[in-house]
Amino acid sequence: MDPAKRNERAAQLESAQPGIVAITGEDFAEATRERVLGDVIPILLVVLVLAFIVGLAVAGLTIYTATVEKSREFGILKAVGFTNAHLYRLVFEQSFVTAIFGFAVGMGLTLVATLFATDFVPQFVLLVRWQDVFIVAGATVLMALLAGYVPVRRLAAIDPTSVFKA
Repeated sequence: MDPAKRNERAAQLESAQPGIVAITGEDFAEATRERVLGDVIPILLVVLVLAFIVGLAVAGLTIYTATVEKSREFGILKAVGFTNAHLYRLVFEQSFVTAIFGFAVGMGLTLVATLFATDFVPQFVLLVRWQDVFIVAGATVLMALLAGYVPVRRLAAIDPTSVFKA
């Protein structure tokens, strides 16, 4: 529609019925965009932070359990001359490998889900951008480092002689 005719039609509608405000499609799209950014994005950020905390807790428990179960082996390594720095490196490597494996499985499942999600729920739009993949990979590495920190501190307290007692 011609902008002049559109403005004239909007004026007619507004004068015919008090309280009606005519806006253009562009103005409506902008208002909707502002509402989404102002109302929905903060909620999604809270959900994202909670998901990071849950992921960190799961990764932390997994790494902690794996490390504590092998505390005897770590004590033996310490007794034969491994320094705490060597043990820290082992735990962080274990944590990193576990995180990368989990990331690869999760990314694979996400990519498979993108193929079928719109078939089951057409309103659902799933877009995987490479920037998002790198952000999630970075968050995964950060979780791995934080998850490895707690069990590493426990390893420093292991007495190498205690692992040889019956």
